[in-house]
Amino acid sequence: MDNSALAAEALAIAEAMSQDIDPVGGGEDRPPDRTGVHLLPPDLRSRFIAFRTTLVQCGINDPVLSRFDSHTVAQPSTIETAAELRALATQLAP
Repeated sequence: MDNSALAAEALAIAEAMSQDIDPVGGGEDRPPDRTGVHLLPPDLRSRFIAFRTTLVQCGINDPVLSRFDSHTVAQPSTIETAAELRALATQLAP
């Protein structure tokens, strides 16, 4: 996967994560911001993990994305992770 494809996928996942949460505390349609990839819908969780694996295979190890499903350090929230994906996409874009 080239950098522009990585950037596009990072933005797409960030957008999907942002649609899945409500930053102000939840509502009828969307749950509040959460911590941990295990709380994402299964398809989005799988997509995120596959993307993160691709990043590592390309030699890109982002500390925020690495902590998302960690059991030993504090996990970033979904909002923080989406923001990090957007920042990464900006760095990768040509």
